[in-house]
Amino acid sequence: MAITVYSQKFKREIDIEQLLSLLGHNSLVDINTKIKNLSKHEKDEIYQDVLCPICLSRGGKIVLESITKQAHFRFDTHNYFCDYNNSKQDKSQKGKLVDFGTNRSGETKIIRELVAKGIEQKIISQQMISEMRKYFYETKVNYQYKMDVSIDALKWFYLLKSFKRRTLKIPDIKFNPLHAQLPEFNWNIAAEIFFINENKNLIEIANNCSLELENTQKLYDKTKKIIENTQGSRVFDVKELEIPYKNTIKLSQFIAFNLAIYTIDNGYPVYLDNSDIVLAFAALLLYISQWNIDLAILKLIEIVKSPEPIDINSGNIIGLNPFYNFEVWANISKIREVAKNSKNGFDLKAQIEAIKEQLRNEHRTNI
Repeated sequence: MAITVYSQKFKREIDIEQLLSLLGHNSLVDINTKIKNLSKHEKDEIYQDVLCPICLSRGGKIVLESITKQAHFRFDTHNYFCDYNNSKQDKSQKGKLVDFGTNRSGETKIIRELVAKGIEQKIISQQMISEMRKYFYETKVNYQYKMDVSIDALKWFYLLKSFKRRTLKIPDIKFNPLHAQLPEFNWNIAAEIFFINENKNLIEIANNCSLELENTQKLYDKTKKIIENTQGSRVFDVKELEIPYKNTIKLSQFIAFNLAIYTIDNGYPVYLDNSDIVLAFAALLLYISQWNIDLAILKLIEIVKSPEPIDINSGNIIGLNPFYNFEVWANISKIREVAKNSKNGFDLKAQIEAIKEQLRNEHRTNI
């Protein structure tokens, strides 16, 4: 559902109201009547003129306003990775479209007013949101790959993560064949210690994540589901967006804490910094501030201190939370890195058995 399009004729991004006005349809009637009054020739011209504001696909048709949706454009097709592409064949990561104009909850009312203020003060605009979308679209295109992470790689990754505690307890002592002469020597334990010492780098990669990912069953299950559903499909490596993501999380928390955006649960405040609309607003402020948190906060303060909006409906624009499911995709990126560095495969039992045989051979040759 594209609220705005790029008009080749007028050389700018516009919504349906603006397009109809530029085409001379300025009568004081509702939007649906204006759309219905378009001639077939005008509709054909619009179809040839307008482009998707993200992927620049052609062929936009105007869709009438309904009870649940405002008048918008629908395109025959969108390019892969476009946030408007809802095709079942496009299994890539999508941002979460967010309606800044809704006022169904406490946080949306607050953000809606801030967006309206920001637009009237010319700090933010629909054009800026469109440019941010293009930025994320181009990042996806530039850093794409075919999903090649297997479920075996997923299990291997979590197995290596579990070895982290053991690395702190085992001695970093190289195996000596004479060790086998000790009365309680255990070949299985020796092989496991050998494996851990030989794979410390892999274990560190699995556990070294600059993002604070929750090591939960929920994250594991989500990761597994996405890997299964996207096998062989084009996706993109989210590690290229790690800094924007981390800064968006920080700014979202700052906004929620300092603007009292919270709900009450069992008598205690729960801050809504993970709300899609708060994240979308934080991402927009950061994008127009070159992802600099300090600059984004200054823009936030300027918006908050500005006068009440003359027209609250100026905040009726569609924003984007570009980091929807980001933690899951960051997890997949890390699994992929570990898998590429696992030269001996993902079968721990086979590797332990091979090590045991190697150690026994060393023992035999040194008896």
